[in-house]
Amino acid sequence: MFVMASSEGVYEAGAESVTRSESLFCWLGRVRVNSVAVTSLSEQSEGNELEVAKVALALYPELAKSVNHSCRPNCLLRFDPEDGLALELLVSAPGGVPPGEEITISYGPTAASLPRQERRAALLAQYGFECGCPACAILDEDFSWRSKAAALDERAKVAAGRGSWREAATASSAALALLRQGFAEGDLELAREECKLAGILLQAGDAARARTLWASAAAALAPLAPRGDPDLEEAQEMLKRLPEPKLDSKEPAGPKSQGTVPFAAAASHGDVGQALNCLRAVLEASSASAFISKDAQETTVSDSFDGVVLGLEGLNLTPAERERVMQAAQGTSPKCERTANARVARGKT
Repeated sequence: MFVMASSEGVYEAGAESVTRSESLFCWLGRVRVNSVAVTSLSEQSEGNELEVAKVALALYPELAKSVNHSCRPNCLLRFDPEDGLALELLVSAPGGVPPGEEITISYGPTAASLPRQERRAALLAQYGFECGCPACAILDEDFSWRSKAAALDERAKVAAGRGSWREAATASSAALALLRQGFAEGDLELAREECKLAGILLQAGDAARARTLWASAAAALAPLAPRGDPDLEEAQEMLKRLPEPKLDSKEPAGPKSQGTVPFAAAASHGDVGQALNCLRAVLEASSASAFISKDAQETTVSDSFDGVVLGLEGLNLTPAERERVMQAAQGTSPKCERTANARVARGKT
């Protein structure tokens, strides 16, 4: 017999009860360390933005034994709400996982969600290990991009609220450029930010850029997002509504055919830089053509000569050489014609 304590006092328990209690505590420990958060997407009441909400905890013993954590994982877990929240392990890296490379997921914190010190502390408190993944191996991590992007995103919201869509597009474009510094290429969060910017650009009158962003977002969301994902459905619907840009086959190849955004439609520093490069290329091309049209004149080579030879004094010719040059110029000495022409040409240059 064993003496055990409870909220109702001290009582005697048999060996079977103790075994069950130990088993229960063991499973509770496994749930705390190895459980997976079952999540779903929901729209916030303000701004209709999507947020990830935890709806349950699930324990998959085989998954816990075979897949480790990384703050920059190459795979993710997806729960399908239309299939009883069935779990799927999907490769999220755009380039796939090379043979021999470890498959990793995130246990929660990622390199894009928390700075190094905070995410390592969270992993140690929750799972009992100090993360040594490649992202955490970077000691001088710069996480300032996150706060800067948040400030620009807030500026975009304020501008959109008062109907200044061009200003909102500029701020949102700059925020997306900063987010690309922290998020891995092909990340779902980047795709959702592209959808947000696409909607702002459409309001600003730039349907071409909006369509490009929706196409990029759809390509990232389609293989990874669960069925019924609002951002994916919106992107696919807008791609159907917006016509594809038509390429004019008659337009000559040049700076304009590179898809450069004009100054009037520039929505970021990158767009302004592209426009300046285009302008420089046009100016250089026009200057080159003007130089060619001015100096490229037709030259005729002939053995005949009719006139006076000037500049012989500057050639430092001997009297005999000067005489031969004069004879060649007058056609009286064919034998010396080649030499005279060469010396006259040397004097002109």
